[in-house]
Amino acid sequence: MDLQGIEVVFMDIRSLVQDRTRVALILALLIIFFCIFALSYHLNGPGWDVIAHYMTAKNYMDPRFLSGSFVNNRGWQIQYDTFYIEPYREAIASLIFVPFILLGYHPILGYLIVLYLLFALAIWFFCKSLKFDVLLGYGLMLSPFFVYLSLMVNGTEILSLSLLLIAIGFIFRKSSFAGIFIGAAGLAKYPILIFLPLLLFLGDKKKIAVSYLLFALTTLPWLAFNYIFYGNLLEAYIGSITLNVTNNPSFSIPIIPILLSFAIPAFVLAVGLLYVKAGGRKLKGSIASALRESSFTRFALVFLVLALAAYVVMAKSSGFFDQVRYAYCLYGAGAFFALIILQHEIRSVKNLGKVVALTAIVILSISPVTYYAITRDYSSAGNVNSRNSTVKASIVELGAMGYANCRVESNAWVYLLYLNVSAYSPLYLNATVASEYPIVVFGSFGISPSYDWNTNGSKLVYEGDGFSVFLPSNVMCVR
Repeated sequence: MDLQGIEVVFMDIRSLVQDRTRVALILALLIIFFCIFALSYHLNGPGWDVIAHYMTAKNYMDPRFLSGSFVNNRGWQIQYDTFYIEPYREAIASLIFVPFILLGYHPILGYLIVLYLLFALAIWFFCKSLKFDVLLGYGLMLSPFFVYLSLMVNGTEILSLSLLLIAIGFIFRKSSFAGIFIGAAGLAKYPILIFLPLLLFLGDKKKIAVSYLLFALTTLPWLAFNYIFYGNLLEAYIGSITLNVTNNPSFSIPIIPILLSFAIPAFVLAVGLLYVKAGGRKLKGSIASALRESSFTRFALVFLVLALAAYVVMAKSSGFFDQVRYAYCLYGAGAFFALIILQHEIRSVKNLGKVVALTAIVILSISPVTYYAITRDYSSAGNVNSRNSTVKASIVELGAMGYANCRVESNAWVYLLYLNVSAYSPLYLNATVASEYPIVVFGSFGISPSYDWNTNGSKLVYEGDGFSVFLPSNVMCVR
């Protein structure tokens, strides 16, 4: 950014600060959003995928990996004791963990705070670059959708969307730096790569070529890493596609999650337009003229089509919760259209931005009640998450049986690994060795991944509240 661009940013901040009510509303949105996020983290602990990224980052730094002992493993997981790496995990999330791991102080909490701050800054940059009202942007994007379905369950969604918003900001600034952030967004969540055609909106052929070159240079280190350590440039991408797309050949169009992803921006838009109508303007004409006159409508349409394509590919064979989770780019598309329409009216309708912000504050404020109603089974003692008593009870029970600190096989292996138990994935063991370890099966798995379980004739020795323990005929305690 040149000196003139920096001066413009400072002028934007100064003009915003002069309106104390707007500042107060933005701060209220940010604070409520953060408080709900912090409360969710306190109650549930870090989500499955967040832990997996943390374990992967931690063990990429382990001398055993760097020495080459685990090179060219073609499985989905690389495991040994509490050493655990998922080669198909995206690179950027694991990279963010590195400085916090080196500092040795709550790396997962530090990672999630980085995501929160990056998301807040990305919304600001996106709105200022497209000359959207910042208050409208925060009102539409600081949503419980992202608190619960992205930040807490799998931070890579909100990470990739943040980087994508920054890329879009650079596209409309006509800057080739957009290629760097599209590349980074793709390294945060692989399906984001479908948005590469958006770089064509830079217009200038030279800038387009430079942006694609910067994209390639951003992606190249991850490709080289895969080639050096796994023997295939595309190992991570192939593993991700195999796990998320081709594992289940069934095909369905998940309509309800698509509608859910548009529900909040549609509701906020409706409130804003009703406020416009109360001022005496024609509602139908307002929407049509906004979309017709906006220079962003064609871009938003292309964004929506690409988001739908990525969503169908990812969600067609997933469970309902993952289908909702994968809809985050659709939510972004819905918010984009709502912003276009509301921005068209904000200059002529006094206090429209404040009405939208107050609506968002109400939605955020009541969302914990809604969240509890939807996820009360997941939050109960009979289900599994990283801070759940059921997982800890299983560790105590194994100790009572004489298998403390022994390797175990479990469908909650990531949570057990997080608690320093040498837990193995059924996917890993079924593909490599016959199970000789005690088996811990969590029967009610909440919203975390679960797999068909084959105990291979192992004997049921304990059946508790939420988990069971099986022992193979030739059980061994390997420490």
